[in-house]
Amino acid sequence: MQYGSMIRAERRNGPAVWEFGWREPGPDGKRKHRRIVVGYTEQLIDESAARQAVAALNVDINTPDPRIKVRLTTISELVDHYRQRELEPDKLWKSHSTKVTYKGYLNKWIVPRWGNYPLTDVKAGKVELC
Repeated sequence: MQYGSMIRAERRNGPAVWEFGWREPGPDGKRKHRRIVVGYTEQLIDESAARQAVAALNVDINTPDPRIKVRLTTISELVDHYRQRELEPDKLWKSHSTKVTYKGYLNKWIVPRWGNYPLTDVKAGKVELC
C-alpha cells in the first residue's frame, strides 16, 4: 500500500500550493510518476489538511488497475483477425486479386518478421529499417 507524498511547492506567480505525488504502473510495466495540485496553502493550513482533501484519491491509487493486467495483442493476433474480417471469400468489398496479394504480404513478410511483436512495440522507425 502506498500513501503518496505531499509537498509544499512555491509558485512564481501566486501563493504556494500543496502537491500530491504517487507512482503507478503503466501499460509497459514501468512505474510512472503522477502529481496533482491539491490546493493553496492558504486554504489547507497544514499537510494533514491537504491529506484529508485527497483521502478518496488514496483509495483509488491503491486499487489494482484492470488496464494493467490486459494481455498485449500481438501482430499475429491482429493478422488473424484481419484475415477473418477482411480476407474471407464472402466479403465483397475487396477484389479477389487484392485479397490474394494481401495474403501474400502477410504470409511472406509481415507475420514471419513481426508476428511475435506486441502492437505497442511496432514503431514506424523499426518498420522502415527492415
